[in-house]
Amino acid sequence: MFSVVKRPCSAGEYNELPDVVEADAALKPLGAELDELIRRGSLACLATPFEHGSLGGFLLHKYWELDDGYSVVERCGLDHSGRPALITSPRPSDELAAAAPSRFKVDPERAALVAVEFSSDPLVVETWRCLNAQPDVLDRLCEIICASGLADKVGLGILTRRVPIDDDEVLVEENRDGECLLSARTVSAEQDEIVIQTGWAFVASDPPDGGAGDCRPHGMRQIGRASCRERV
Repeated sequence: MFSVVKRPCSAGEYNELPDVVEADAALKPLGAELDELIRRGSLACLATPFEHGSLGGFLLHKYWELDDGYSVVERCGLDHSGRPALITSPRPSDELAAAAPSRFKVDPERAALVAVEFSSDPLVVETWRCLNAQPDVLDRLCEIICASGLADKVGLGILTRRVPIDDDEVLVEENRDGECLLSARTVSAEQDEIVIQTGWAFVASDPPDGGAGDCRPHGMRQIGRASCRERV
């Protein structure tokens, strides 16, 4: 049985994670193993509240170096055009009362789930409460990640966010100036070449409404110089 570590990971543990470019390069040769992990994770979510993709695999990486006493926290805000978005930045670890853990490292040696990031997004908080109340599901997903041999590269993530998403959009993170902005946007074929996938949803069945709106399952991406897709 995997235990949930109550406190956030230390700054030292977080800083040992690779940046997104290094993490992506290390995972790229292991596509078959990743596909099997996502397949098994999706099956484990079948007939649970998470079967539509609210959970998934997460590319273990850091945004920046953390100082002692700080954690990575995502808060509600607006993007540059005024649309709802989420802004991630380092925050004092004693200011996490309104946030829930959102991204985790699965530690096989300690049989523990360690939070590496937090979020105050209402859907993340709600999903974490639901997941924490179902330890059997949580345990199965941790076992699957460990059995994949990818636990040092892929963690567990809560992927759903209360951010409106149109049919042609994905959630993209952009890392700049000590903050990371998560917003819905379209990604062109040209942009797709400088974007890294950082999340893979466990989708066991499609939502009844086809997945439209703010609960749609997604794989995150990131845009950033070395820090979801994520831009590089």
